[in-house]
Amino acid sequence: MFKLLIVDDEEYAVQALCEKVAWAKAGIEEVFTAYDAEEAREILSQTAVDVIVCDIEMPGENGLGLLQSIREQSADTEVIFLTGHASFSYAQLALQLGSFSYLLKPVKYDQLLEVVREALAKLSQARELKQQHETYSKYYGLWQSQKPLLVERFWQDVLAQRIAPSPAKIAELMETYSIEFKPGSLLMPIMISIERWSKEFSIRDEEIVEYALRNAASEIIQSGRPGIVLQDGHGINLVLLYALQDRPVEREELMQQCRQYMEACSKYFYCQVSCYLADPTPIGDLTKVYYELLNMERNNIRSPGSVIWNEPGVRSTGTAMPIPWFSELAVFFETGKKEEFVRRLQDMFAMLREQPLLTVETLGAFYHALLNLVYNVFHRQGLSVQHLFSAKEFSDEAYATKNLEHLEAWALKVSTVGMDRLYPPQSDKLSVMEQIYAYVKEHLADDMTREDIASFVNFNPAYLSRLFKKESGISLFDYILQERVEKAKQLLADTGLKISEIAEMTGYGNFSHFTKMFKKVTGHTPQEYRKHARIED
Repeated sequence: MFKLLIVDDEEYAVQALCEKVAWAKAGIEEVFTAYDAEEAREILSQTAVDVIVCDIEMPGENGLGLLQSIREQSADTEVIFLTGHASFSYAQLALQLGSFSYLLKPVKYDQLLEVVREALAKLSQARELKQQHETYSKYYGLWQSQKPLLVERFWQDVLAQRIAPSPAKIAELMETYSIEFKPGSLLMPIMISIERWSKEFSIRDEEIVEYALRNAASEIIQSGRPGIVLQDGHGINLVLLYALQDRPVEREELMQQCRQYMEACSKYFYCQVSCYLADPTPIGDLTKVYYELLNMERNNIRSPGSVIWNEPGVRSTGTAMPIPWFSELAVFFETGKKEEFVRRLQDMFAMLREQPLLTVETLGAFYHALLNLVYNVFHRQGLSVQHLFSAKEFSDEAYATKNLEHLEAWALKVSTVGMDRLYPPQSDKLSVMEQIYAYVKEHLADDMTREDIASFVNFNPAYLSRLFKKESGISLFDYILQERVEKAKQLLADTGLKISEIAEMTGYGNFSHFTKMFKKVTGHTPQEYRKHARIED
């Protein structure tokens, strides 16, 4: 006999599934219930469950996160997802890679029972095979389930420079994880930048779609080639192709596959993306090339939805070491955070002073990176650097890169004078974040999009989203929702306007959608909130 766990944050839904489905007909002996992922994990830690019927959208951790944690522990449980979003049918195939099936609410009880029967049949067959090879299957299955996570973690560590780039160490780890890549071979990185969503998603929905986007990238871009599709620690999606000597990567073919992928993203996943590619590079240069691709994305404000190649000669081919933290420095500079910028810059030069093999190429790489940053930011603001610096102090590369002390003094002067010009002390000029906050407050009644805000501050949309979340701690979508709900609360409490009028004044043309979003944030409908506010007064 089998055991089943139902996971859903809606109590009535759990009760209906317990009472209306004839679980005994499928051989279910016990039915457990949980109302969130944490409670489900607690039950799973105490009881061996055969099948889980799980809602995919729940407060806190969603069903997909629960599935991932289950797979990390054991593959001997089948998961059937339920969702109330009909528009998520495009994600069904991607999610089935990790779950047994995917059904739309309201679910038909007979259909659910039949799917559970199929899951149990599959589970029984797997257990019979496991009994035949108990010892081998136990350890091999555990390794296989963990291997993709370990391989992804390996490349994340390489990008973040948490692994010493010695050939011996890299070779040892690759052999351990059975990675189909030799230390002497080359890597071809492809960065996928999500620039615009053509449909409004919650943060949980975006996570689900991005999961599907990575699976699609594996199918279309990787297309059977050795390599991996991963998300790094900053939420950036990457494809790493192993450019093996016996399986070279054809440039035109790859660019065409990127275009096909972009078309699929637009057609099936409601988003516009760009692909940033670089030539095959040694693993020791991977972090440097990765930051170059990030810089290409940040500066791409004129060609959205493009396949862009980091052409040979654009980056240094010398022995310059990667410049750590430069993307973070760029954020501080563009947002006018002078103290944080100076402190991080000083930390970076302190680290450079400890490098035994520091070369002039490294100094030149930093010089050009900072020069490019200042030029781009001033250009976007309609300012000229020529009126701010003399030609010698600003663009005399030989002087600035003569030694580390010269470069540090030059960088501090150029950056601090530049930020004082962009954001004068005690001036009325708003920082980038202040401009975003002001724009959102002034356009709460409008059909506001991320692209509108990016155009207003003259930023790349994908870069704007990451900058905003890094600076504020929440996503741009959640901030707009938060501001709209706060304004609605004030209007509900202080005015006698109709709720439909308040919905329009806060950017919701659809009354039911306004009610849903308001309750999502406050836990109450607008009518309930107005009633409580008047009672308190």
